[in-house]
Amino acid sequence: MNPDETEIFRKFIDDVFCGGSDAFTSIVSATTRVSLVEINEDKKESISRHYKDQVMHQYYLDFDGAIKGRGGIFIKLSDILAFGDILLGGDGTAGVIDNKNHYDKAIEEFFKRFSESYLKNKLTALAGEIPFEANISFAGSSDFKDGYDPGFGNDLIYAKLNFELTYNADKNKLNFELFICMPVSVSQDIISLIGQVMLESRQPQAEVSVSPSASQSLLITNQDEIDAILNQVTSQAAQPQVSQPAAPPAQPQQQFTPPPQQQPQIAAQQQQPPMQQPQQQPQAYPQQQPPMQQPQGYPQQPPMQQPMGYPQQPPMQQPMGYPQQMGYPQQMGYPQQMGYPQQPQQNVQAAKFSSLNFGTPAGATSNIELLLDVPLTLTVELGRTRMLIKEILELTAGSIIELDKIAGESIDVLINNKLVAKGEVVVIDENFGIRITNIISPHERLQSLKP
Repeated sequence: MNPDETEIFRKFIDDVFCGGSDAFTSIVSATTRVSLVEINEDKKESISRHYKDQVMHQYYLDFDGAIKGRGGIFIKLSDILAFGDILLGGDGTAGVIDNKNHYDKAIEEFFKRFSESYLKNKLTALAGEIPFEANISFAGSSDFKDGYDPGFGNDLIYAKLNFELTYNADKNKLNFELFICMPVSVSQDIISLIGQVMLESRQPQAEVSVSPSASQSLLITNQDEIDAILNQVTSQAAQPQVSQPAAPPAQPQQQFTPPPQQQPQIAAQQQQPPMQQPQQQPQAYPQQQPPMQQPQGYPQQPPMQQPMGYPQQPPMQQPMGYPQQMGYPQQMGYPQQMGYPQQPQQNVQAAKFSSLNFGTPAGATSNIELLLDVPLTLTVELGRTRMLIKEILELTAGSIIELDKIAGESIDVLINNKLVAKGEVVVIDENFGIRITNIISPHERLQSLKP
């Protein structure tokens, strides 16, 4: 892999595992900090050099969903004994090799809870909400002797993670190392997926087509260039004359000289009062052509004669063949055009509300003694599990059901199905009892209510 791909994969490992420190802490009930020590590529025959001649316990790391592939997580036997002892309620110093099978099961359950509570959601988020998960299961123990092959292909990439656990009221600490190994091909699939999601999450940059003049057409993608062109267009729009691209080419103009007998008529029209002058076109529109212009080559026509006794009418306002422009304000004395009735003026006032006084209702009281005789249901929950209907139908007398609680782990105390405390089981005469060991804080209660 090139340096850029290695950096993306390093960020992936850091987000998925180091970013899950809080999830590890809640599962182990010990402050856990995870840091990335090393990440690099290697060949299968060289993997054993990292933990030469040591017994390593291997856990399969199976990716499913958006990416499919298998890798492995390796932990030294000495760390298995210490970490497994902590998970089973010990202090990390009493681990014995005879209990390693129990420790492996406890660590497998630890990874299972981590996957369900954090890893699955994190991977799915990195995949752009495409379902993506990783299942971690115990595979067995291996001796890292010369030539050891983990079984993931020839080209591998590995990452070393350091776990630091602080527990027993910060009196004890445990440091151990996780060795993650997977094929380079799987890591490249992950890198490609993350890169694709990052590209799709970016807002596409708009392409702006600006035509400042008839001879300039640019495709702008740079913001500075966009601002410069828009400023140029704005300055040109402020000028008195602005070209109108949609207008058809103007007809060739020809000076028209009316016959001598019509000169008095035209002079009379020019002497009309100002209110009879043609309507002025709005600014930024081209000036209309003189009335009754004739194209070159056509015989000259005299102006239309008005019948005697009728007042002179103003010349046509629009060139022949052009529709009346819409949106112009009505001139004084002209009737309102059809379809644009004048809206009646409405009287709009702000709403007024009377002030609301928050007082204590008569007879109200905050005395908690009124609630002391309300009965509540207290439940002690040893553990839970999920089973298939087929498995439930196969239950018989003597069947053993494995719960999700680890041996020695505190049991839950619920009031009205809400977690309020944790404790341990005791025997009082011939009855079972519960000794409260921890009261759940309000913050932890809110966290337990989340789905």
